Amino acid sequence: MQILKNSDFLSQEVKEKEIFVLAGPNGVGKTEIALNLASFFCSLGMESYLLDLDFTKGDFTARSTRFLSQLSILPRGKGRYADTPLWDEEIFQVLSQIGKTHRLIVDLGGDLKGMKVWRSLQSFWEKREVHLALVTNFCRPFSEETVYFDFITKANAVLDLDFHSIVSNTHLIEYTDGETIKMGWQKAGSFSQKENLPIFFVSIWEDLIESLPWNIFDSAVVSIRRFLHLPWMK
Repeated sequence: MQILKNSDFLSQEVKEKEIFVLAGPNGVGKTEIALNLASFFCSLGMESYLLDLDFTKGDFTARSTRFLSQLSILPRGKGRYADTPLWDEEIFQVLSQIGKTHRLIVDLGGDLKGMKVWRSLQSFWEKREVHLALVTNFCRPFSEETVYFDFITKANAVLDLDFHSIVSNTHLIEYTDGETIKMGWQKAGSFSQKENLPIFFVSIWEDLIESLPWNIFDSAVVSIRRFLHLPWMK
């Protein structure tokens, strides 16, 4: 992940927060945003871990071999491919290290299971600086405001943690173009005003930077790379 256009809000959160939790409905692109965030902190010279609490998508999680990554993905070992959480001492050791030189990225998945697991770890993170971001993708079909309103209500009831921002993601593979990104950003902006949540950043694939007018956005803009690898993709 590379910052194309910064903002005071993004700079402050990146500097001050120790844990970044990503939540949102299924299919909005949380996993690749999480992988890109983890990679970003590594590029800043910080030890970075990604705690994958998405137990709903089988082979389409950060723990899957479908995602090409040299990052530290948790759980490891026997818990890596489990469809239910399996914990070992390493996870608790990582949580105890999070601080000035370490960052933790958490992918909660899209259902209650990951949220409940994260809530069960509250004694480890409640004294940390946590940023909870709602990942949206208004470019996808059936991804309207009501979906995100309902998700926020559900998440607040389980997590006991307020949302801090919205990520405007664009996850349409080869169908993404300038108009699609602009439309998604505008809908995310309208939603952010209604929920009184700032936009953390807008994401653009790195291969499209030169062909898209990303300077039109008044929020932070980042380029993200594709970690997902499918057999039919070169």
